[in-house]
Amino acid sequence: MSFTLQFYMGVLAMILIMVCKNKVISMIIRERSLAHKLAEKNWFQSFWLAGGLVFLVNASLFFAAALLANLLFVINIPYVHNILMISVVIVSLYVWSVCNRAWSGSKRNRLKLGLIGSSFYLGLFCYSSFQYFTVKPSYPGEDTFMMTFAWLAVSMTTIIAALACFIFTGFSKADHTKK
Repeated sequence: MSFTLQFYMGVLAMILIMVCKNKVISMIIRERSLAHKLAEKNWFQSFWLAGGLVFLVNASLFFAAALLANLLFVINIPYVHNILMISVVIVSLYVWSVCNRAWSGSKRNRLKLGLIGSSFYLGLFCYSSFQYFTVKPSYPGEDTFMMTFAWLAVSMTTIIAALACFIFTGFSKADHTKK
């Protein structure tokens, strides 16, 4: 399976997951889960602290996935990196769903929480977009197509992750947003 096909399948899957967000959240969250334990904590009701938690989890998952992916490229076992990336997406969706269910503040503060939490991916998007637009060959005559394509793929991946994080944490059903 080619990289392009895998990439577009991933984009399509994330769009479907974002459209069916409430069903995904209800499938992931159980009655006495982490969301209920987190909702009982007073510090989590501050959008700064809750958004900071989402930011830290996003950063931790990103760097852990990058480290493991680099190790897997050294070991060179085929298709294991795909399983790693799919599992990171599933863990991210779980954490975002938990934060969505545990938050009980106002809609405005929920949007702030989502913006703070997704700002890690927004920062990565800005960095990768800058790199994409400023690609220069390291020596005369170097073909920069693959480097440009890689930065474009990273830009698209990070903006999709930022949007998914913002939608999962910043928006919710009306029945558990009201206090």
